[in-house]
Amino acid sequence: HSCLYFCRDGEHPSSSWTQCRLVLLLRHACTFAEVVTNWSGGFDHCVELGGLTTDVRTGDIQELLDALLPDDFVKPYIRWADENHVVLVCANVTAANSLLKIAASEGMIMRPFSEATQMSKQLPISVLLPPKDRPKTSTTVARRLMSHALGLPGMRDRKGERELAEARKQAKEDRRARQQAAEESKAAAWGDG
Repeated sequence: HSCLYFCRDGEHPSSSWTQCRLVLLLRHACTFAEVVTNWSGGFDHCVELGGLTTDVRTGDIQELLDALLPDDFVKPYIRWADENHVVLVCANVTAANSLLKIAASEGMIMRPFSEATQMSKQLPISVLLPPKDRPKTSTTVARRLMSHALGLPGMRDRKGERELAEARKQAKEDRRARQQAAEESKAAAWGDG
C-alpha cells in the first residue's frame, strides 16, 4: 500500500502540512461497501470520503482538507459513518461539487452522497444538515448580557438597545408584509380575491 502525499509544486512530501500520516488515502485499499440504490436523495451538500484505515483520525482529515481547500472555502463538518468512511457535510451543493472536483484531481476516493455506502446513509439526518452561520452578536447585546449577569446596570448601552429593538421591529414588519403579499398572490392565483 502506498500513501498518497499531496504536495505543492516543488515541495517535498515531508513538508510540514503533508506529514499528517495520510494513511487514509491508499490508492488500492478502498473497497466501497455495496451502494444503496433506493436512496431518495436530498443531501447533495454531503460527500463521502472512503478508503480510510483504522489509523486515520479526524485531525488527519482536517489537516488534509486544510491543505487542499482554499482559505476562503468553508470547511465541511466531518461525520464518521464507520471506520473506513466519513461524510463531509458542506455548507451547500456548490461547495460539495467543488470538493468533489478537487478530490478527483488529487486522485482521492470521494463520492457524492447519492452514491454513498449504506452506513453513511444511516447517519441521523440531524448530523447531515448543512452548517449554519452563528447569529450575529452586537456589542449592545453583549453589554446587556454582561450587565445583567454582573448586576451592573450602568454597563448597558440604552441607545444601542433602542436601535436594535427598532431594527427587530422593522424586520418583523417586513416579514409580515412579505407573508401577506404571498397570501394575496396565492389567493389571486386561485381566484379567491
